[in-house]
Amino acid sequence: MNCLDLIQEAAVRVGIVQPATIENISNPDPSRKDPDAMILLGALNETMRQVLVKNLFDPYCILAKIAITDAATATAGNTYMFPILTKCVDFAGLLSSYFNVECSDGSVQTFFETDPDTFEKFWKDPASTAPEPIPNKNMFKIYNGQVCFISRKVFDADFKISTIRFSYRSSYGVMPQGATIPVNTFSHDSDNTSIDNELLIAGTVLNYKAYQGMDYQFDAQKFNDYLTALERNRQRNNLFRDTSMGKPGVTE
Repeated sequence: MNCLDLIQEAAVRVGIVQPATIENISNPDPSRKDPDAMILLGALNETMRQVLVKNLFDPYCILAKIAITDAATATAGNTYMFPILTKCVDFAGLLSSYFNVECSDGSVQTFFETDPDTFEKFWKDPASTAPEPIPNKNMFKIYNGQVCFISRKVFDADFKISTIRFSYRSSYGVMPQGATIPVNTFSHDSDNTSIDNELLIAGTVLNYKAYQGMDYQFDAQKFNDYLTALERNRQRNNLFRDTSMGKPGVTE
């Protein structure tokens, strides 16, 4: 369902007239604004924040391709710090254990996640002038929103990072129509989401009634029960299933 569909369904449940659009809420003409649409949109966006903080959903998987335009890797020895949270503000965790890095010499280098002890052994701050130990494979660790790359080759003017490719889980749950990068709030009728629609509608109804000073105890119970059921189903679906006993009588 898109944003307008979600809000119209919530309007039905709270017994108010369905708004024809939500996009008039930013219209400078007060006569064209729909107060209920404004409240419903705020309630929907608050519900989205409440849902995402539970970390129950993987709303969008992003394939990132980021060009490196600075010259840092040309003088950084064999270490380089990539500000992943600055480049991808919705970054919520890698979906793989590696980065593919295109270099200025035309090669594609793969950087694999390493353990803390190995990382400490080889990492030197890029600004350091001390000798830097060279590992036998490319490695990385993520600390405080920075990806710390350790290369098995020394970066110089002829060999430096030009593009970084990786896939990650987004922390945002709204996808504007025609876009490939998600956002964190609904703002247009056609905005879509992969989050469970019923949960968003129930939360919107709950928050709307709370904002309006209406009795929302029943709605809170309904929302929490539904959320608990989704959490339980998520845990069940994440269970590891041993299939080795799937063929009785067959031995290997």
